[in-house]
Amino acid sequence: MRFVRNTSANIANENGKRPRNCIATATIKADKILKNNVAINFLKSFKEKIISFYNNVDKRVWAFCSTALSLTALITFFNLNFSFGYNVFLNGQDLGYALNKEFVQRSISEINIEFSEYVSGQDLIDGNIAYIPSVILKKNFTDKNQFKENIKATSFVMEKAFAVRVDGKAYVALNDEKSAHDVLDVILNSYKFSQNTETCFEEKVDVLHEYVPSSIILSMDQAIDRLLSYTTVLKSVSPSLTMTLSDFARENGLDEDIVKDLNPGIKKYVSGTDSITIPFRKPIITVISKDIITYEMPIPFEQKTTEDSSLYEGTEKILRYGKDGVSQVSEQITYINGRQGATTLLSNDIKVEPTTQMVSKGTKKRPDNMGTGSFLRPYYGQISSRFGYRRSGAHTGVDFCGSAGDPILASDNGTVIFSGWSGGYGYVVKIDHNNGYVTYYAHCSSLLVDVGETVKKGQTIATVGSTGNSTGPHVHFEIHYNDKVQNPMNFVG
Repeated sequence: MRFVRNTSANIANENGKRPRNCIATATIKADKILKNNVAINFLKSFKEKIISFYNNVDKRVWAFCSTALSLTALITFFNLNFSFGYNVFLNGQDLGYALNKEFVQRSISEINIEFSEYVSGQDLIDGNIAYIPSVILKKNFTDKNQFKENIKATSFVMEKAFAVRVDGKAYVALNDEKSAHDVLDVILNSYKFSQNTETCFEEKVDVLHEYVPSSIILSMDQAIDRLLSYTTVLKSVSPSLTMTLSDFARENGLDEDIVKDLNPGIKKYVSGTDSITIPFRKPIITVISKDIITYEMPIPFEQKTTEDSSLYEGTEKILRYGKDGVSQVSEQITYINGRQGATTLLSNDIKVEPTTQMVSKGTKKRPDNMGTGSFLRPYYGQISSRFGYRRSGAHTGVDFCGSAGDPILASDNGTVIFSGWSGGYGYVVKIDHNNGYVTYYAHCSSLLVDVGETVKKGQTIATVGSTGNSTGPHVHFEIHYNDKVQNPMNFVG
């Protein structure tokens, strides 16, 4: 028979079940006992080391260290949770807890400064202040705003109401909160142009339930009028150039003494390097209104020009007329207290595209005797008689008075079709411009061209005279188109 040694590594069978023989069971128990003995020995050894360390320490040192640690913990706890301060009383009324006397005096001073204008510059808060030193739990110190409210409650000229503060300053107050908010709503709505208009205040506006001077507790109508009025603030400005102080004051609509009071030590002359404090009148409250408008705007058509060799130079033919398009524009307009300010483009959408105008421009060389279609003024004298009907009948041209012998110019290129005497015209030149236009130049003193002669625009063709039915030296000028008389001033200006 052969015996096999079992260990904890091979005690379990392949399925992890407990061993079925007694030898294996005994082996497991022995291993556990061995392990427990090792742990017990370690703890005993550690305990002996601690006892040995304690026995070797000087008991006085140990006591000192323990006391120091306890005192440090106590001080830290005190500093974290408590502080020295004062329980403050004004005229016998408890104001709360303050960290120092400066905090109290500063609070009183701020109240007096803020509201002095409502009591003719007098102090609202005055009286005997008592300070009782105390150790105070930090969370029990009175909040600054509450402390000031407690101070204001001691004044007989102040009442608790719903104050409207603009950028931190109380201007009016009402007896109930709803009325205070209604006042602000009325002001905002007064600057609305439509239901879609957005309105807001430029300043920070709050409604607070607090003590205020009874003189600013108003009705709704009075509060609205007050908030829509003006206040005076101080601002710094610099002159645009060097000037006397009196001129600077006059330029800003101020009395010189006021400027001196606000700027102690100011000199007689001021310049752009000086910063001068002056009073400035501004609205108490500013309403910003934003309105969106939508409208249609024409889009001008473009013109595209092409060359055409069948047309003479200087002439054009419209092949397709242009047509403006339409765009829909949406803009946001900002108003400041009803006055228009900045405009912001929101969208610009094309509803109808513009139609391009197509133009053909002639490139064919024009004959020398063909007019350009544009006319030159034949003489630059003063107009003595215009085109149209008058008492003596129809006047078919325009008269330019002048000096006898002055040159008369051809109004455009053409061919002379008449040069001679013609009844009431006296001596006259007629030019056919070979494009439907014919021009007349009458009452000449001398004629310088002959029939059939080709003339150029601006060429001298005759001289000023007073022949025919004439009351003095002048040029009678006519323009005919397709045998119909035209107003020359529509062509020569």
